[in-house]
Amino acid sequence: MTLQQLIDVLTTSPGAWRPGEATPRLVASLGSAEAIARTELGGVRDDSRAIEPDDVFVAVRGRRSDGHAFIGTALERGAAAVVVEEEQPGLAVPQIVVASGARA
Repeated sequence: MTLQQLIDVLTTSPGAWRPGEATPRLVASLGSAEAIARTELGGVRDDSRAIEPDDVFVAVRGRRSDGHAFIGTALERGAAAVVVEEEQPGLAVPQIVVASGARA
């Protein structure tokens, strides 16, 4: 799966986003958005401890913890991109900004 294919899934899957919300968008960090969108990805995970190289980390806000706090761990473990609810400044990987990490 490429990063663009993941974005396509997020924008077309029922429940991933709701009418009236901003559609998922790619925030490119380095290089052109077109080149980054073609990046091949591994798995998609919401547990930073389970991230393997080239996976996508989905930051989910929960009742006890906020997945955004674990982005650093996910990057240390090799995450190639992150799905976030708010753009995170200074990240060296592409970000897909969504209204809800849990629904994504």
